Amino acid sequence: SSNDEEYLFTLGSVYSRMNKHNESIRVFEKLLNLNKDSLEILSILANEYHKIDNYSKSADLLEKLILTKKCNEINWYSYIINCEISKDLIRSLSFIRNYLNSKPYDYLGWFFLGILYQRMDDHSNAIDSFDFSICIKEDYIPAYSNKAESLSAIGDYQKAVDIYKESFRFEDPKAISYFEIGELYNKMDNLNKAKEYYYNCVKKDEYFAEAWYTLALILDLQDLTPEASYHINKAIDINSSNIDYLFTYAKINEKIGCINEAEIAYN
Repeated sequence: SSNDEEYLFTLGSVYSRMNKHNESIRVFEKLLNLNKDSLEILSILANEYHKIDNYSKSADLLEKLILTKKCNEINWYSYIINCEISKDLIRSLSFIRNYLNSKPYDYLGWFFLGILYQRMDDHSNAIDSFDFSICIKEDYIPAYSNKAESLSAIGDYQKAVDIYKESFRFEDPKAISYFEIGELYNKMDNLNKAKEYYYNCVKKDEYFAEAWYTLALILDLQDLTPEASYHINKAIDINSSNIDYLFTYAKINEKIGCINEAEIAYN
């Protein structure tokens, strides 16, 4: 009866919260037998098996979930993580390819095929997969940012910048996007362009410590050490325990003659 099922669901959930995952699995397996099509129970069971390090079984259940085409991004990520931990990426590659043969217009399928290729350091195939995802759902932003990551990994920095900018047609740029573009210009040794995007980043998010820190490094490199001092102080104010920030703070203070501050940071 529905009352029995409600009781079992509550019992399984309580076992899970108590970290008694084997007992939780036993209860949810019983529930799955009563509700073979329940996506919620499939998802819970996959999570429980993951918690007891049975990654293969977790992947089995997530495959069933994915085949319903009613799964979400979390289910897809969990699937790839399980296969990665169990060192069985070939299994997931085979599964996703077969899945896409029957559902070729699933943008998430293509996106996660790209993620899988990234995990395998096959960035050329990753880029192709992200392109398919974008063709199917033009405004799916994660496909753009991951494509840009793969382009960066193969050294095509300018094209990666262009892909980030292309995504801005569909959503306002986030601080992290500006930061990544700054990083790409940095890799191309275009320091003034890099600075422009790091500044855009901290305008969006004044607590983005890494952008303040990188600006300090560039300004110091450009012999603008007093300005660099302001920027490294901003980074330190946000994160005073970062060793790189402290070392740079000490070095910059030493350069501008603030010896006491430099000694305190070195110590």
